Amino acid sequence: MRTHNLSWILTLLIFGGCVSVNLPTSKPTKSKDVSYQEPGSPFRASHSLNSDKIWESSQTANTISYYSSCSENEPSLKSSLTSSLQGLENFKIISQNNINFNEREAIESVVDGELEGVPVKLKIVVFKKNSCSYHVTYVSLKENFNKEVAQFDKFKSSFLVK
Repeated sequence: MRTHNLSWILTLLIFGGCVSVNLPTSKPTKSKDVSYQEPGSPFRASHSLNSDKIWESSQTANTISYYSSCSENEPSLKSSLTSSLQGLENFKIISQNNINFNEREAIESVVDGELEGVPVKLKIVVFKKNSCSYHVTYVSLKENFNKEVAQFDKFKSSFLVK
């Protein structure tokens, strides 16, 4: 039960920090131009107020999710990534690479941190396309990170913005 609650709290904190730096002229909307292959077992669809879609592992409570925000004033990639990490304590970026993702510049990061003193690890890809910002994220207790990261990588490779 503790693992399940920790996963939800971390997801809320990470996506709760995704805020535009500039004041938008209109309220951001969600992207409608996304396709992907849903993660397979042991992941199952779940609900989150802060994610467009989220799947939770029934074995580890790891989550795979994506978040979109579309407006005329989306923040830079670095600002968007920084906002996403605000919910973590004592975080350390383990790796960070500029990559080409969905025919756009993207930042892919692996981050260690803590949530209420509990070690967590996440992998996140942040990119912008068609006036929208996207966060494609895998969140895990640190000890469970390697158990299902391959399923996240498969989801990530299927994630397409038209």
